[in-house]
Amino acid sequence: MSTDLMDDAALLSDLLDEIGAAVCVADPATLTFSYVSRAGERLLGHTAAAWRTPGFFMQRLHPDDKDVALVLWRDAAQGHERRGVHRLVHRDGRAVWVQTRVRPLSPGSALGPQVLGLMVDVTEKLRAEDVLKADELRLKVLLQQLPALLWTVDRDLRFTSCSGAGLAALGVQPGQLTGVSIYDYLHTTDPNHPPIKAHIGALAGESSAYDVDWGPFSYSCRVQPLRSEGEIIGAITCALDVTAQRRAESERDRLLRKTQDALQAGDDFISVASHEMQTPAAALQLAVQALLQAPPQAMTEPQQRLLRVAEQSVKRISAFADQLLDVTRMQAGRLTLHCADMDLAELMGEVGHRFAGLLARARCSYQLQAPAPVRGRWDRLRLDQVITNLLSNAVKYAAGKPVRVRVEKSDAVARLVVADEGMGIEPEHLPHLFGRFERAVSARHYGGLGLGLYIVQRIVEAHQGTVSVDSQPGAGATFMIELPLGGIPS
Repeated sequence: MSTDLMDDAALLSDLLDEIGAAVCVADPATLTFSYVSRAGERLLGHTAAAWRTPGFFMQRLHPDDKDVALVLWRDAAQGHERRGVHRLVHRDGRAVWVQTRVRPLSPGSALGPQVLGLMVDVTEKLRAEDVLKADELRLKVLLQQLPALLWTVDRDLRFTSCSGAGLAALGVQPGQLTGVSIYDYLHTTDPNHPPIKAHIGALAGESSAYDVDWGPFSYSCRVQPLRSEGEIIGAITCALDVTAQRRAESERDRLLRKTQDALQAGDDFISVASHEMQTPAAALQLAVQALLQAPPQAMTEPQQRLLRVAEQSVKRISAFADQLLDVTRMQAGRLTLHCADMDLAELMGEVGHRFAGLLARARCSYQLQAPAPVRGRWDRLRLDQVITNLLSNAVKYAAGKPVRVRVEKSDAVARLVVADEGMGIEPEHLPHLFGRFERAVSARHYGGLGLGLYIVQRIVEAHQGTVSVDSQPGAGATFMIELPLGGIPS
């Protein structure tokens, strides 16, 4: 062999070794290989010398694929080019999937009939395809069972897919809508129809949402552009079945209206009842006062004591009626303030003097700190009501304990503080303390309607002020009211 020919053969061998596929030459009758490239060595982990051993390839064929492989190689000897996929067995025992292409070599070889084979390892490719197929199957099952509808349309607004567990409820079979125009399905070409408008917007790159009713079902739909390699190729829509939610909302609204009607009826009843209570209570109070003004010899001492008890009971009934009437006015937004210049410290002194007898009977010491006038523009009668309610609570829940009151001003705010050393308030009651008919203690032991602090808060807030409470169980309670010194705007 000449030097040039040897150089060409070496160059060809190097080129074949650089090819990623295994290149080999074999006798089609015995499948004994006369040549195999280095890629063949890497393919099965055996040397080229092992490949050239008689019977080697037959041993490396996977038992389940032997017939398929033999047909490929032997058909090539008949002058045919063949392609196929089969398995070989690696040196370490694992199966290697190869895509094989076999064709006959030109006749005239000194070795007799020969075939040329090209084998490419496709194990990972097939494994990836299997994973992809499994993922596609799982995705298909998931979409079919998805508690929603999911569909796509192309740029002509024709359905390209539609899936979801809700299809059957709408009488639509999988694939039934493919190719159908959304205009035909909705029986309208109106571009402002919400679904059509949303899909047209998605083709322009916009995301949007709309609600729609299909038969007895309600859906909340979200439409987004469908992109491929950055280009908008259509739109994708996810429609959630919100039928149960809508029904629940409707039922909630119905119950809310029913509750509001019941509350309004209750307020109306309270308003009427409080009005009706005031007239006989006032008459009864006048009658009792007239009897108490009679000469002492006109009745016995026990009778006079009973009249005084009756007088206190009538006053309590009148106070309850007044509270109920105030509450109905406040609920209806009819609380009217009559503001005028006044001194809060002076008012506090007057109310405290009025409570002197009640404080003494409850054995409560009383201390008022009001070193200077605190003037502002407020409703005097309403603030009297506020102070009265706070002092009443202090006497009721802190019997035998000190009651301290402080009136001061700070910057543009008037501050009124009423503190006692009574039983205090449990933490769980504090958030609801100013609610209507709310009580922090048993009504059986302390009486009352649970309206006093509600009225306090509403009056203070009507003055654009604030009321707060600080309390610990067993350590008393401190109520603080802050009012703007300038009063409220006209």
